[in-house]
Formats: sequence, structure tokens, C-alpha cells
Amino acid sequence: MFPRSTNECPGSATRREYFCAALQSSAFSIRHSRQQINDPRKRWDDPSPTPDANCPNLMTASQLIAHAGRGYGLLARCASVLACPLLLAVRVYWGWQFFGTGRAKLGDIPAFTERFANWGIPFPQLNVILAGSTEAVCGLLLLAGLASRLISIPLIFTMLVAYLTAESEALHAFFSDPDKFVSAAPFQFMFAAILVLIFGPGVFSLDWIIGKIYAKRAAAAASQKPAI
Repeated sequence: MFPRSTNECPGSATRREYFCAALQSSAFSIRHSRQQINDPRKRWDDPSPTPDANCPNLMTASQLIAHAGRGYGLLARCASVLACPLLLAVRVYWGWQFFGTGRAKLGDIPAFTERFANWGIPFPQLNVILAGSTEAVCGLLLLAGLASRLISIPLIFTMLVAYLTAESEALHAFFSDPDKFVSAAPFQFMFAAILVLIFGPGVFSLDWIIGKIYAKRAAAAASQKPAI
């Protein structure tokens, strides 16, 4: 090769500069094309970024969760509305049943005294009168919804005594034969009394009306009390 000089090739420097500029432009175009391939959101025809493909799925999942939450809340509100009618039905039915069993004991004291004696209950005649009076009076109060939580305690105690005496076999079969325990006569009476003791008498009761009256009186007294 022979060395070239600027005198031998006039304009060679200009051609080299043009060639370098062309190479730089080609390299820029290649880099820009690679960026478009790697990131399809960057396009000249649509400069706004496209949403991620997972966004619709996430929105759908969040909407489903929100709908499920609203549906469960509606179900809970509907079930809460049914609580008071259920407590009313329990009180009316089992209150009357308690009254019936108590009246039966008081109506035939000698026969039930003999039964209590056979079950090994001390002072059978006295206990017949006490059990019959408790069931009759507390049953009517339970039916009316007056002092419901308070009167449910002696009713539960009476049914426990019945389990310990007349239904001792069912009580001993509490773990070995649960069906025998829940099929015994005292179970449903005791279960109804426990429900009222825990959940109260509900809205349809004298307890609720008396509570509302006392709450209004307390609010009126508090509003009339002068501020210190």
C-alpha cells in the first residue's frame, strides 16, 4: 500500500467525516429499533404507555372480592334481622312448655312426690312444690320476656337436677352416647334457657320495652342536669 496524502485525494477528509456521521446515524437507528422491540409501549405512533396485561385480571379479582364482601354483609344483616323472631319463638314455645310441666307437678303433688322419692331426691314433697312453682312462674315470665336472663338461671338449675336424678343414665352417657344425652327430656328445656341467658329475650319482649323507657328517662335527666 502506498501512503496517501491529502494532496493526492482532494476532499478525502470531507468524505471521512460524512462516512462517520452515517455510521453514527445507523447505530442510533439500530439502538432505537432494539428499544422498540424490548419495550413495545414506546412507539412513535402511540406515545402513551399501554396498560400491563395483568391489570385487567387484578381489577377483576378486586371487584370479585368487593362483591363477595358486600354479599356477605347483606347475608349477615338478613340473619341478624331473624335473630329477634327466633328468640321470640323460643321464648313463647318453651316458656309455655315450662309452664305446662310446672302446672302438672303442682296439679298432682302426691304422684310427683312418689316419683321424686324413687329418684332419691331429699324432701320430695317440698322439692315438687319448688320445682313446679319455678317452672310455672319462670315459664310465664320467659314467655312474656320479663327478667328473661334472670329467670333462665333457676330454669337451667332445675333441668340440671333433672339430669342428675331422673336422667342420670343419659348424663353418664354424655361422651359415650351423645344421642342419648340430647334425646333426654331436660335437654331441650335447658338448651332454650341457655339461649335466652346468652342472647337475651330480643326486641319483642317486656325487657326491651322497659329498657327503652329507662334509657329515655336517663337521657332526659342527663339533658336537664346543669353543667358545672
